[in-house]
Amino acid sequence: MTNDAPLLCGPWSLDDAPPASTAASIATIRESLIEAYLPGLPPLQHHRILRSIALPEAVLVRLGSQAHRTDAVDELNTASCREYLQKVIPDEGASLRLGRTDVTGDLARIWCETAHDDGAHTTHVQSVHLAKVRQHWKITAIVTRAPHAT
Repeated sequence: MTNDAPLLCGPWSLDDAPPASTAASIATIRESLIEAYLPGLPPLQHHRILRSIALPEAVLVRLGSQAHRTDAVDELNTASCREYLQKVIPDEGASLRLGRTDVTGDLARIWCETAHDDGAHTTHVQSVHLAKVRQHWKITAIVTRAPHAT
């Protein structure tokens, strides 16, 4: 039995941080995600990094500017998703690093610090979803939100 199981009272968050091993593993995934989408990164290096941090079934969910509307769901490991996220993730690096991480059992979510900014005028990462698979954290989805209509 490990200390990686959450308390029955709910998920870990700011007040009740996850164990250091979980926090460090998720921080590594976060940094690798930012690296994988650096502009100019060769596609082969991108695919190598993505294979190490994401499940093959991982998806990109594009939320529209309207509440609760999904514009598209695409496989994460495609050229179009790579090009799209190369425009979004480098600008979001600091927000991803500063965002809160919630962990419940073998599921986790990294919230981008700007995820709830009602004044957003650019597409941004809302959250990154992870699952623990055979003791390793893997990305299952990246959720982005389109700019609010003005």
